[in-house]
Amino acid sequence: MNVLELTDKELYHIHTLQDKSKFPNRHTLKWIDGNILSFGGEISSESNLLHDRIFNPYINLEGEINLIKRIAKERLNTKTTNLKDNLQETFFQKGFMFKYYQLTREIVLEEVRKSSFPEKPSRLNGIWLTDKAYLDIWLRHIPSEQFPQKIFLVKFSGKAHRADGRWITNPTLSFEKIYQNAIGYWTGEDKSKRGKPNAEFICNGSIEIISEVQSHSVKI
Repeated sequence: MNVLELTDKELYHIHTLQDKSKFPNRHTLKWIDGNILSFGGEISSESNLLHDRIFNPYINLEGEINLIKRIAKERLNTKTTNLKDNLQETFFQKGFMFKYYQLTREIVLEEVRKSSFPEKPSRLNGIWLTDKAYLDIWLRHIPSEQFPQKIFLVKFSGKAHRADGRWITNPTLSFEKIYQNAIGYWTGEDKSKRGKPNAEFICNGSIEIISEVQSHSVKI
């Protein structure tokens, strides 16, 4: 799929106030009604970058230790294979392993983009947006209980890549799978004909922040 040229397209952004390590988003003060923000330039100068979260070297060590203790205790008292698998998945999704997966995934995504899809906006200095039809899906993937957040309606002008987030939202430790998923992601094709894609836009350009909205006030 080619790069989309959009002008004054109304889209939504889920702005997380902190990451899983409770590290605060340093760009939050810029996210106010009426502000105009630009994306696609130098990484250090932009706002709300995925780059900040992925390459954040800080970890909430106390939280990680408590998670390991809880899962270890629960696993000793768990008799069924399914429950043990669920505990392992919890550790992967919330513990150190997920951090390593995220880092590997984003490095591979960026290398595949640069080598095979150089015209596409980078995830590391672009802005993540979605439209009304898919906002409810992303709010389930990024629950406010785990990620304190604000939702903004914005007006975007610039270049955008539309991707199916299902290519990258299911963690895997297979490097080959991560690489193949990265190719699928940048082609812009839906991962599967089954179900609804988790459509997202990676954008280079400018956004005007129209308003902060509540999830229940957005009629899907």
